[in-house]
Amino acid sequence: MITKLLLALSLLAIEARGQSLYVYSQILFLKSNGNLLEVKRVPYGSFFYGYDIVDSNTVFYAYDDRQGEASATLAVFDLKNQHETIVKKSLGGVGETNFTYNSSNHLLLFNWIGGIYVSPLFPFAPRLIVKCQTAWAPTWVDPQQFSYTDVQSEKIQTRKMATVLAKDLQ
Repeated sequence: MITKLLLALSLLAIEARGQSLYVYSQILFLKSNGNLLEVKRVPYGSFFYGYDIVDSNTVFYAYDDRQGEASATLAVFDLKNQHETIVKKSLGGVGETNFTYNSSNHLLLFNWIGGIYVSPLFPFAPRLIVKCQTAWAPTWVDPQQFSYTDVQSEKIQTRKMATVLAKDLQ
C-alpha cells in the first residue's frame, strides 16, 4: 500500500535498467525488483536539484545542503554498500540549477553560472560548453545531444556533444 501511495504521489520518476527513482517530499526512493529503498532524506525545507541512475548499483543526486543561499551538495550513493560519497560539497549559485547524468557518456549536464556545463562525476571538473545567462533545464536527448530552454527567447535549443566527450574532460 505504501509503495502505491508513494508512486502515485511522486513528483518526477526516472527509470533505467528496471529501476526507478522517485521523490516524495524530502525523500529520494529507488524501486528495484519490487523493493522500495530510501536512498536519501534531506532536511525539512531542502529539496533535490536533480537525480539520476548512474548504473545498476549507483544513484547520483544533487540537493540543497542548507549551507548558504542556493548551495548544493552533489553525491553518489552505492546501493550495494549503502554508502554515500560526496562528489562536490557546497557548490554555490545553484538556485535555478538542474542536474542530469548520462550513463552512456558518463557526463553530468547542468546549468550553472553563465551557461551549460558538463563534468564527469570523478573528478568533478565543470566545463562550460554553452555560454548563455538564461539557459535552464538542460536535458540529455541522447549521448551525443542535449537540449535546454533559453528562457529569454522562450525557445528550446538542441546542441550536439560530438566534440565534448568524457575522455576529453579527464
